Amino acid sequence: MTRAAVGRDEERRRAIARQLDREHPAWTVWYGPRTGRYWAMPARGVASPLLEADQPEALEAAMREVETWYGISQEPLNGAAAPTASRPSVRRAVRL
Repeated sequence: MTRAAVGRDEERRRAIARQLDREHPAWTVWYGPRTGRYWAMPARGVASPLLEADQPEALEAAMREVETWYGISQEPLNGAAAPTASRPSVRRAVRL
């Protein structure tokens, strides 16, 4: 793969991550060019796992699961994720 092709692929993946970030306001989503993976964590106020996936669809599925488990609302409250239920803190990365 040429450098130009690698650059286009990386930019496409970053664009996908930006789109996911816009579509899920309760989350911060990014693409890691060194890892080649998509990452997500709640924007604020919830201690939940740092999510990691190789495909955006897998990341979205994991985000939905965490939203259900931790009661994260998709609507941010004053720019922050609003937890609706208290759950235990999990401090580990979840690799999909």
